[in-house]
Amino acid sequence: MDIQLKIARIAWDRIWKSKIEKALYFLKNSTHQRATPNLVFDLSTISSRMAELGGLKTRFKCYPLMALKSFPFPEVIELASKYLAGFDVSNWNEYSNISVVNSNTDIFLSNPILEESIDKYLIRGCNLKILADSPHQLSFLQSCALTQYGVRLNAASILASAGLRDASFYSVSRFGMNPDEVVNYCRKNRNHDLKGIHLHHGSEKNTFLAYKTLAEVSAKLAKKAGISFQFLNIGGGMHNLSLSKIIELIQEIRTFLGDETTIYMEPGRYYSVGAGFASGIIQNAFEREGILYLITELSSKCHLRWSEPKLILPIPEKSNGMRVIRICGPSCYESDFIGQYHVPDHPIIEKCFKVGKRIKFANVSGYSAAWNTGFNGINPAQIKFI
Repeated sequence: MDIQLKIARIAWDRIWKSKIEKALYFLKNSTHQRATPNLVFDLSTISSRMAELGGLKTRFKCYPLMALKSFPFPEVIELASKYLAGFDVSNWNEYSNISVVNSNTDIFLSNPILEESIDKYLIRGCNLKILADSPHQLSFLQSCALTQYGVRLNAASILASAGLRDASFYSVSRFGMNPDEVVNYCRKNRNHDLKGIHLHHGSEKNTFLAYKTLAEVSAKLAKKAGISFQFLNIGGGMHNLSLSKIIELIQEIRTFLGDETTIYMEPGRYYSVGAGFASGIIQNAFEREGILYLITELSSKCHLRWSEPKLILPIPEKSNGMRVIRICGPSCYESDFIGQYHVPDHPIIEKCFKVGKRIKFANVSGYSAAWNTGFNGINPAQIKFI
């Protein structure tokens, strides 16, 4: 067996096998006769990841939330209500999806077009914290005096100043205020009554060092601006960090942040890592310039947004080398492209790529289910939880 096949088989046996077999069994026994794209999510994986992160509440006074936009389905919201401290929401429509809210439920509300009728959020008795995205919103919240509120900080400007960049870094963000804006506002409005800071950094490759740097700047900013530092929300984007690295990060932050400040985080994709699968029928196939093109009913733009799907295939003991395949969606849009894969050149694999066969993927994000939509006459995928 060549080295590439050996590595692939180790990955199959040690990482994906049990979850894949469970998902594939479900896909095989639940799909309709007609062509139907499917997204399938393993609730036990989501549950275990939420439970692990939820354990930080008692250990480090660090309260994990769920970014509701990342996976807005009753099955997932129920698990989040059980294991997590609360939710990050953007508006009343999102908030209304949470079935159980009580005085212990932390709700962080942030929106570039913040609603005026804030008091309706308080009727259900949650622990509401509102985050201002601009001086205008700060002035509005200061006039309301209804609940705790903080400021949303533009992390991109801070990371750019620190020279921290990654493959998906962007230097300008329209979300949040930069540190100078916060200080200037607080100096002009001595009775600002700010209670905390929320960090918005949208990079998909956030690192341990980036979070640490942002937290350090926040602590210094709170002192400089005279903020009663009751909470620091370090945001989301943590799916690239392991649980051990997240724990190490919180411990590091605690070295310069006192116990009087509660730490929050609001992962989205983190909870669905390893839980999501997709399948769709191959409807067209052709070879061009040595590359096999497969056109499937699964659309990258409709059904797999914000996912990096991993192709699920049997791993033969031997092959005649590797070949390149490109898998595309069914829409008349040039960028409806799922991915390019190097696969074993073997008859067993070749059979998987025939028109009419169902092709399957792992590594599907909960965001894909949230985005799931129709376009160009294509139906949304069916979503199942197992």
